[in-house]
Amino acid sequence: MKYVHGGDIYSNPQLVDFSANINPLGTPGEVVVAIQKAAEHVAPYPDYSCRRLRNAIAQKEKVDAKKIICGNGAADLIYRFVMAIRPQKALLAVPCFLEYEQALRCVGCQVEYYQLHPGTFLLEEAYLDYLENSIDLICLCTPNNPTGISIPEHLFKKIIKKCKEKNIAILLDECFYDFVEPQKRFQPYGDRESYDQMLTLRAFTKMYGLAGIRLGYGFCENEDLIEKMQLCGPPWNVSTLAQEAGIAALELDSYPKMVRTFVREQKKYLLGELQQMGIRVWKTDANYIFFQTRKQLKEDLIQEGIMIRDCSNYVGLEDGYYRIAIMRENHNKMLIQALKKIH
Repeated sequence: MKYVHGGDIYSNPQLVDFSANINPLGTPGEVVVAIQKAAEHVAPYPDYSCRRLRNAIAQKEKVDAKKIICGNGAADLIYRFVMAIRPQKALLAVPCFLEYEQALRCVGCQVEYYQLHPGTFLLEEAYLDYLENSIDLICLCTPNNPTGISIPEHLFKKIIKKCKEKNIAILLDECFYDFVEPQKRFQPYGDRESYDQMLTLRAFTKMYGLAGIRLGYGFCENEDLIEKMQLCGPPWNVSTLAQEAGIAALELDSYPKMVRTFVREQKKYLLGELQQMGIRVWKTDANYIFFQTRKQLKEDLIQEGIMIRDCSNYVGLEDGYYRIAIMRENHNKMLIQALKKIH
Protein backbone atom coordinates (compact mmCIF):
# COMPACT_ATOMS: atom_id res chain seq x y z
CA MET A 1 0.00 0.00 0.00
CA LYS A 2 1.56 3.25 -1.15
CA TYR A 3 0.80 5.91 1.45
CA VAL A 4 -0.42 8.86 -0.62
CA HIS A 5 -3.24 11.37 -0.14
CA GLY A 6 -4.60 14.23 -2.18
CA GLY A 7 -4.08 17.89 -1.36
CA ASP A 8 -0.28 18.08 -1.59
CA ILE A 9 -0.29 21.74 -2.60
CA TYR A 10 3.10 22.24 -0.97
CA SER A 11 4.90 20.12 -3.55
CA ASN A 12 2.81 21.67 -6.33
CA PRO A 13 1.90 25.23 -5.24
CA GLN A 14 1.37 26.41 -8.80
CA LEU A 15 -1.32 23.85 -9.67
CA VAL A 16 -5.11 24.11 -9.35
CA ASP A 17 -5.87 21.37 -6.82
CA PHE A 18 -8.71 18.99 -7.70
CA SER A 19 -7.17 16.21 -5.59
CA ALA A 20 -8.58 17.19 -2.16
CA ASN A 21 -12.34 17.07 -1.55
CA ILE A 22 -12.83 20.33 0.31
CA ASN A 23 -15.73 22.77 0.01
CA PRO A 24 -14.81 24.92 -3.03
CA LEU A 25 -16.34 28.02 -1.42
CA GLY A 26 -13.67 27.95 1.27
CA THR A 27 -13.88 28.65 4.98
CA PRO A 28 -16.94 30.69 6.02
CA GLY A 29 -16.07 34.23 7.09
CA GLU A 30 -17.75 33.76 10.48
CA VAL A 31 -15.48 30.81 11.19
CA VAL A 32 -12.38 32.76 10.17
CA VAL A 33 -13.38 35.53 12.58
CA ALA A 34 -13.85 32.98 15.37
CA ILE A 35 -10.37 31.60 14.73
CA GLN A 36 -8.88 35.09 14.80
CA LYS A 37 -10.57 35.87 18.11
CA ALA A 38 -9.45 32.54 19.55
CA ALA A 39 -5.85 33.41 18.67
CA GLU A 40 -5.96 35.93 21.52
CA HIS A 41 -6.43 33.05 23.98
CA VAL A 42 -3.82 30.51 22.95
CA ALA A 43 -1.54 30.92 25.98
CA PRO A 44 -3.49 28.47 28.19
CA TYR A 45 -3.90 24.81 27.32
CA PRO A 46 -7.08 24.08 25.38
CA ASP A 47 -10.02 22.43 27.09
CA TYR A 48 -8.96 18.78 27.22
CA SER A 49 -12.59 17.62 27.16
CA CYS A 50 -13.79 20.05 24.44
CA ARG A 51 -16.86 20.67 26.60
CA ARG A 52 -18.38 23.63 24.74
CA LEU A 53 -17.73 22.03 21.38
CA ARG A 54 -19.15 18.65 22.43
CA ASN A 55 -22.27 20.35 23.76
CA ALA A 56 -22.72 22.16 20.44
CA ILE A 57 -22.28 18.88 18.54
CA ALA A 58 -24.68 17.12 20.90
CA GLN A 59 -27.36 19.67 20.11
CA LYS A 60 -26.86 19.22 16.36
CA GLU A 61 -26.68 15.42 16.38
CA LYS A 62 -29.21 14.91 19.20
CA VAL A 63 -26.69 12.75 21.04
CA ASP A 64 -25.64 12.91 24.69
CA ALA A 65 -22.41 14.94 24.93
CA LYS A 66 -20.88 12.15 27.04
CA LYS A 67 -21.08 9.91 23.97
CA ILE A 68 -19.10 12.30 21.75
CA ILE A 69 -15.35 12.49 21.22
CA CYS A 70 -13.50 15.20 19.32
CA GLY A 71 -10.24 14.71 17.49
CA ASN A 72 -7.43 16.24 15.49
CA GLY A 73 -9.37 15.48 12.33
CA ALA A 74 -11.37 12.30 11.78
CA ALA A 75 -8.10 10.47 11.08
CA ASP A 76 -7.03 10.97 14.70
CA LEU A 77 -10.20 9.20 15.84
CA ILE A 78 -9.69 6.30 13.44
CA TYR A 79 -6.36 5.57 15.13
CA ARG A 80 -7.78 6.05 18.62
CA PHE A 81 -10.70 3.71 17.91
CA VAL A 82 -8.39 1.01 16.57
CA MET A 83 -6.02 1.44 19.51
CA ALA A 84 -8.92 1.21 21.96
CA ILE A 85 -10.43 -2.03 20.65
CA ARG A 86 -7.20 -3.62 19.26
CA PRO A 87 -8.85 -5.90 16.70
CA GLN A 88 -7.04 -9.03 15.58
CA LYS A 89 -8.83 -9.32 12.24
CA ALA A 90 -10.64 -6.61 10.31
CA LEU A 91 -12.61 -6.50 7.07
CA LEU A 92 -12.32 -3.63 4.60
CA ALA A 93 -14.70 -3.11 1.68
CA VAL A 94 -12.28 -1.92 -0.99
CA PRO A 95 -11.54 0.49 -2.51
CA CYS A 96 -11.76 2.63 0.61
CA PHE A 97 -9.96 5.37 2.53
CA LEU A 98 -6.33 4.35 3.05
CA GLU A 99 -6.19 5.50 6.67
CA TYR A 100 -8.21 2.52 7.94
CA GLU A 101 -5.59 0.00 6.90
CA GLN A 102 -2.75 2.23 8.03
CA ALA A 103 -4.25 2.38 11.54
CA LEU A 104 -4.98 -1.36 11.60
CA ARG A 105 -1.41 -2.24 10.60
CA CYS A 106 -0.15 -0.14 13.51
CA VAL A 107 -1.72 -2.58 15.99
CA GLY A 108 -0.70 -5.71 14.09
CA CYS A 109 -4.23 -6.43 12.89
CA GLN A 110 -4.80 -8.92 10.06
CA VAL A 111 -6.64 -7.18 7.23
CA GLU A 112 -9.08 -8.96 4.93
CA TYR A 113 -10.63 -7.42 1.83
CA TYR A 114 -14.10 -7.50 0.36
CA GLN A 115 -13.95 -6.27 -3.23
CA LEU A 116 -16.81 -3.93 -4.11
CA HIS A 117 -18.53 -4.83 -7.37
CA PRO A 118 -16.05 -3.68 -10.07
CA GLY A 119 -18.80 -2.36 -12.33
CA THR A 120 -21.03 -0.54 -9.86
CA PHE A 121 -18.77 -0.29 -6.77
CA LEU A 122 -21.90 -0.92 -4.72
CA LEU A 123 -21.81 -2.80 -1.44
CA GLU A 124 -23.98 -5.89 -2.07
CA GLU A 125 -25.78 -8.55 -0.04
CA ALA A 126 -22.85 -10.95 -0.53
CA TYR A 127 -20.92 -8.79 1.95
CA LEU A 128 -23.01 -10.27 4.77
CA ASP A 129 -21.45 -13.70 4.18
CA TYR A 130 -18.04 -12.25 5.10
CA LEU A 131 -19.23 -11.21 8.56
CA GLU A 132 -18.07 -14.28 10.42
CA ASN A 133 -16.95 -14.93 13.97
CA SER A 134 -13.27 -14.42 13.20
CA ILE A 135 -13.86 -10.75 12.22
CA ASP A 136 -13.47 -8.24 15.06
CA LEU A 137 -14.01 -5.00 13.16
CA ILE A 138 -15.43 -3.71 9.89
CA CYS A 139 -14.76 -0.27 8.41
CA LEU A 140 -17.40 1.23 6.15
CA CYS A 141 -17.59 4.65 4.52
CA THR A 142 -20.77 6.27 3.21
CA PRO A 143 -20.57 8.03 0.85
CA ASN A 144 -17.51 5.99 0.09
CA ASN A 145 -14.10 7.47 -0.59
CA PRO A 146 -13.08 7.44 -3.46
CA THR A 147 -16.29 6.42 -5.28
CA GLY A 148 -18.83 8.77 -3.67
CA ILE A 149 -21.38 5.94 -3.55
CA SER A 150 -23.59 5.47 -0.48
CA ILE A 151 -24.48 2.21 1.24
CA PRO A 152 -28.12 1.19 0.63
CA GLU A 153 -30.21 1.70 3.76
CA HIS A 154 -31.78 -1.75 3.75
CA LEU A 155 -28.36 -3.40 3.52
CA PHE A 156 -26.84 -1.38 6.32
CA LYS A 157 -29.63 -2.40 8.67
CA LYS A 158 -28.81 -6.03 7.89
CA ILE A 159 -25.13 -5.34 8.51
CA ILE A 160 -25.82 -3.86 11.95
CA LYS A 161 -28.02 -6.82 12.84
CA LYS A 162 -25.38 -9.37 11.87
CA CYS A 163 -22.58 -7.45 13.57
CA LYS A 164 -24.58 -7.52 16.78
CA GLU A 165 -25.01 -11.27 16.45
CA LYS A 166 -21.29 -11.81 15.79
CA ASN A 167 -20.05 -9.09 18.18
CA ILE A 168 -18.22 -7.27 15.38
CA ALA A 169 -17.32 -3.63 15.99
CA ILE A 170 -18.19 -1.07 13.29
CA LEU A 171 -16.29 2.02 12.23
CA LEU A 172 -18.80 4.04 10.19
CA ASP A 173 -17.12 6.91 8.36
CA GLU A 174 -19.60 9.63 7.37
CA CYS A 175 -17.16 12.47 6.79
CA PHE A 176 -18.95 13.43 3.56
CA TYR A 177 -22.44 13.07 5.02
CA ASP A 178 -23.06 16.83 4.91
CA PHE A 179 -22.94 16.74 1.10
CA VAL A 180 -25.62 14.06 0.76
CA GLU A 181 -28.98 15.47 -0.33
CA PRO A 182 -31.50 15.27 2.57
CA GLN A 183 -33.90 13.05 0.60
CA LYS A 184 -31.12 10.51 0.09
CA ARG A 185 -30.11 10.33 3.73
CA PHE A 186 -31.00 7.62 6.17
CA GLN A 187 -30.26 7.08 9.80
CA PRO A 188 -27.99 4.01 9.81
CA TYR A 189 -27.20 4.56 13.45
CA GLY A 190 -30.85 4.44 14.50
CA ASP A 191 -30.13 1.17 16.31
CA ARG A 192 -27.03 2.42 18.08
CA GLU A 193 -28.69 2.52 21.51
CA SER A 194 -28.90 -1.27 21.41
CA TYR A 195 -25.45 -1.73 19.85
CA ASP A 196 -22.62 0.05 21.54
CA GLN A 197 -19.74 -1.18 19.37
CA MET A 198 -20.25 1.28 16.52
CA LEU A 199 -18.40 4.57 16.18
CA THR A 200 -19.84 7.08 13.70
CA LEU A 201 -17.30 9.56 12.34
CA ARG A 202 -17.97 13.08 11.12
CA ALA A 203 -15.64 15.95 10.21
CA PHE A 204 -15.60 19.72 9.83
CA THR A 205 -12.84 19.45 7.23
CA LYS A 206 -14.93 19.06 4.10
CA MET A 207 -18.07 21.17 4.49
CA TYR A 208 -16.48 24.07 6.34
CA GLY A 209 -13.07 24.17 4.63
CA LEU A 210 -11.10 23.45 7.80
CA ALA A 211 -8.54 20.88 6.66
CA GLY A 212 -5.70 23.02 8.02
CA ILE A 213 -7.35 23.34 11.44
CA ARG A 214 -7.86 19.55 11.85
CA LEU A 215 -11.18 18.89 13.51
CA GLY A 216 -13.39 15.81 13.52
CA TYR A 217 -15.71 14.05 15.92
CA GLY A 218 -17.30 10.72 16.57
CA PHE A 219 -20.17 9.41 18.63
CA CYS A 220 -20.82 6.03 20.18
CA GLU A 221 -23.32 4.74 22.74
CA ASN A 222 -20.51 3.10 24.72
CA GLU A 223 -19.25 5.83 27.08
CA ASP A 224 -16.50 3.55 28.40
CA LEU A 225 -15.20 3.10 24.87
CA ILE A 226 -15.27 6.86 24.31
CA GLU A 227 -13.22 7.34 27.48
CA LYS A 228 -10.78 4.64 26.43
CA MET A 229 -10.34 6.31 23.03
CA GLN A 230 -9.54 9.57 24.79
CA LEU A 231 -6.69 7.82 26.59
CA CYS A 232 -5.34 6.17 23.41
CA GLY A 233 -3.41 9.21 22.30
CA PRO A 234 -1.86 12.42 23.57
CA PRO A 235 -4.00 14.92 25.51
CA TRP A 236 -4.98 18.35 24.18
CA ASN A 237 -5.36 16.91 20.69
CA VAL A 238 -7.92 19.57 19.71
CA SER A 239 -6.52 23.10 19.82
CA THR A 240 -8.33 26.15 21.12
CA LEU A 241 -8.48 27.47 17.56
CA ALA A 242 -10.08 24.26 16.31
CA GLN A 243 -12.64 24.15 19.12
CA GLU A 244 -13.78 27.72 18.50
CA ALA A 245 -13.87 27.12 14.74
CA GLY A 246 -16.14 24.12 15.25
CA ILE A 247 -18.50 25.99 17.56
CA ALA A 248 -18.78 28.86 15.06
CA ALA A 249 -19.36 26.46 12.15
CA LEU A 250 -22.22 24.72 13.95
CA GLU A 251 -24.02 28.05 14.32
CA LEU A 252 -24.27 28.42 10.51
CA ASP A 253 -27.55 26.59 10.08
CA SER A 254 -28.18 27.55 6.44
CA TYR A 255 -24.59 27.24 5.22
CA PRO A 256 -24.55 23.49 4.39
CA LYS A 257 -27.73 23.84 2.32
CA MET A 258 -26.18 26.67 0.32
CA VAL A 259 -23.03 24.65 -0.31
CA ARG A 260 -25.02 21.57 -1.37
CA THR A 261 -26.91 23.68 -3.91
CA PHE A 262 -23.67 25.02 -5.36
CA VAL A 263 -22.06 21.58 -5.47
CA ARG A 264 -25.17 20.03 -7.04
CA GLU A 265 -25.09 22.51 -9.95
CA GLN A 266 -21.38 22.14 -10.61
CA LYS A 267 -21.57 18.36 -10.24
CA LYS A 268 -24.25 18.23 -12.94
CA TYR A 269 -22.03 20.25 -15.27
CA LEU A 270 -18.93 18.13 -14.71
CA LEU A 271 -20.75 14.79 -14.99
CA GLY A 272 -22.39 15.88 -18.24
CA GLU A 273 -19.13 17.07 -19.80
CA LEU A 274 -17.21 13.96 -18.75
CA GLN A 275 -19.90 11.67 -20.16
CA GLN A 276 -19.93 13.58 -23.45
CA MET A 277 -16.21 12.86 -23.77
CA GLY A 278 -16.91 9.16 -23.35
CA ILE A 279 -15.32 9.00 -19.91
CA ARG A 280 -16.80 6.41 -17.57
CA VAL A 281 -18.15 8.10 -14.46
CA TRP A 282 -20.06 6.98 -11.38
CA LYS A 283 -22.95 8.94 -9.88
CA THR A 284 -21.86 10.41 -6.60
CA ASP A 285 -23.54 11.54 -3.38
CA ALA A 286 -20.44 13.47 -2.33
CA ASN A 287 -18.56 16.57 -3.45
CA TYR A 288 -16.23 14.66 -5.76
CA ILE A 289 -16.44 12.55 -8.90
CA PHE A 290 -14.88 9.13 -9.49
CA PHE A 291 -14.10 8.15 -13.06
CA GLN A 292 -12.10 5.80 -15.28
CA THR A 293 -10.20 6.67 -18.42
CA ARG A 294 -6.75 6.27 -19.92
CA LYS A 295 -3.51 5.95 -17.97
CA GLN A 296 -1.11 8.84 -17.33
CA LEU A 297 -3.94 11.38 -17.17
CA LYS A 298 -2.67 12.84 -13.91
CA GLU A 299 0.77 13.51 -15.38
CA ASP A 300 -0.70 15.07 -18.51
CA LEU A 301 -3.00 17.35 -16.52
CA ILE A 302 -0.08 18.55 -14.41
CA GLN A 303 1.35 19.95 -17.64
CA GLU A 304 -1.91 21.88 -17.98
CA GLY A 305 -1.61 23.31 -14.45
CA ILE A 306 -4.09 20.93 -12.82
CA MET A 307 -3.66 18.29 -10.10
CA ILE A 308 -6.14 15.41 -9.76
CA ARG A 309 -6.17 12.34 -7.52
CA ASP A 310 -4.72 9.22 -9.11
CA CYS A 311 -6.56 6.35 -7.39
CA SER A 312 -4.30 3.52 -8.54
CA ASN A 313 -2.84 3.12 -5.03
CA TYR A 314 -6.24 2.21 -3.57
CA VAL A 315 -6.59 -1.50 -2.89
CA GLY A 316 -8.96 -2.92 -5.50
CA LEU A 317 -8.16 -0.33 -8.19
CA GLU A 318 -5.59 -0.05 -10.95
CA ASP A 319 -4.14 2.55 -13.29
CA GLY A 320 -6.80 4.59 -15.03
CA TYR A 321 -9.06 5.37 -12.04
CA TYR A 322 -9.19 8.97 -10.83
CA ARG A 323 -11.06 11.29 -8.50
CA ILE A 324 -11.70 15.00 -8.85
CA ALA A 325 -13.14 17.43 -6.34
CA ILE A 326 -15.97 19.69 -7.42
CA MET A 327 -14.48 23.18 -7.55
CA ARG A 328 -15.62 26.70 -8.44
CA GLU A 329 -17.14 27.23 -11.87
CA ASN A 330 -14.06 28.81 -13.48
CA HIS A 331 -11.81 25.98 -12.29
CA ASN A 332 -14.29 23.31 -13.38
CA LYS A 333 -14.38 24.84 -16.87
CA MET A 334 -10.59 24.98 -16.88
CA LEU A 335 -10.47 21.25 -16.11
CA ILE A 336 -12.95 20.38 -18.87
CA GLN A 337 -11.05 22.48 -21.41
CA ALA A 338 -7.80 20.73 -20.45
CA LEU A 339 -9.42 17.30 -20.70
CA LYS A 340 -10.83 18.08 -24.16
CA LYS A 341 -7.38 19.18 -25.23
CA ILE A 342 -5.51 16.05 -24.10
CA HIS A 343 -8.14 13.30 -23.88
